Amino acid sequence: MSKPLVLWLGDRKKVLVFRSQKYGVIRLRKFLSTNDFIVLIGHLKNNEIDLKEFTIKVLNDVVLVTPEENLQNWEDSALISIARKWAKRAIPEDIDERSIKNFEDFKIAVSKHINRMLKMTGETVKLIGESMNGIGVVLASQIADMRSQISFLFNEITRAFTGTKLIQGILDQAISDFQKSLLSILESAENADNLRKILESSGYELAPLIIHSHDLLDLKDKNFEPTITNRIFNLTKNDDLIVEVESAFVSPQLKKRVPALKQALIAHQSRQFYLSTPVFIAQTDGIFTDWLILLKLVRRQKGIVVACEKEKTDKMKKLISLGARVEHAKENLDTDGLLKIAIDNVLTRSIGKRNSVLHGESSNYGTAKNSTQALLMVLFFADVLESAIKNKKET
Repeated sequence: MSKPLVLWLGDRKKVLVFRSQKYGVIRLRKFLSTNDFIVLIGHLKNNEIDLKEFTIKVLNDVVLVTPEENLQNWEDSALISIARKWAKRAIPEDIDERSIKNFEDFKIAVSKHINRMLKMTGETVKLIGESMNGIGVVLASQIADMRSQISFLFNEITRAFTGTKLIQGILDQAISDFQKSLLSILESAENADNLRKILESSGYELAPLIIHSHDLLDLKDKNFEPTITNRIFNLTKNDDLIVEVESAFVSPQLKKRVPALKQALIAHQSRQFYLSTPVFIAQTDGIFTDWLILLKLVRRQKGIVVACEKEKTDKMKKLISLGARVEHAKENLDTDGLLKIAIDNVLTRSIGKRNSVLHGESSNYGTAKNSTQALLMVLFFADVLESAIKNKKET
């Protein structure tokens, strides 16, 4: 997966928005993910862009829920106001008494945030240890390998900022204090292993989409399944979720699914799980197929999904069932991290349930767990498809 999921459901009571008579209502994200941190470093080291272009790139890549193609034509005052409003919520500790009055102030605030984050060596290590996308889950027995991976990360960041003084001193201090961080690494590894066991045994491998992993580490007894379901389901009852789906599902392949998803979300939030579950499952099936079509692994021929063979043959390989399409994806895609888990574990496990539900063979599937798991699949593969569409446009 090229880009981690956009997390919609943070700890919030209302959507953060910027209102303008000229540009309308602009929705802003309220947090920074691990991937956003990497994106910001990339923009900071890019010496070929000026301060305004830096601000525009950060707004589109990190700040706005829905990127705007024509930000370059917007008034400077509007761009600065959006940047200031977002920064006050997302990185308040890194804004000085001047606040943000111009593009330079905004870049300074972002730089301060990067500096502060790099100082938090223990937290950086913990994020790496808990990540399922990239390095993966780290066990206590792998501390030596973990140390080399972290050293590699520091070296890569140092190389990216060669010739600048932005974070060099902080990196030197972080690396020199590495030995002091070993206990933190060990604790992180143990927590990551506990979290992996919780997610696997409960079937909620995609739970980190909408809930912070720290909120799940206290679930250590055998009765944690109802608790984790309640915690995630309560997040999905957020009234803003329907609005966010509408604003995020912007590509034609996803926008066409919004009407069905809105009705299913309403049913889900009102605990009508017999109505929501089959819709979520069916939409996941369609989104996954659209993704394979975009990757040119399959195509539609006379209403039937068939494999795109590397060598043309007279015999057409039909992929009528979701199971067949999943197996075809496994054979032809080199996936890792959360995407591999989602396909190999979550989606594969749901195939039998999908068939029994959609074909009317099962009559007891209307549970909060089934509906919530199915919703997580929709959100995950929708982001996979949206990321693939964006990457194709950029190439």
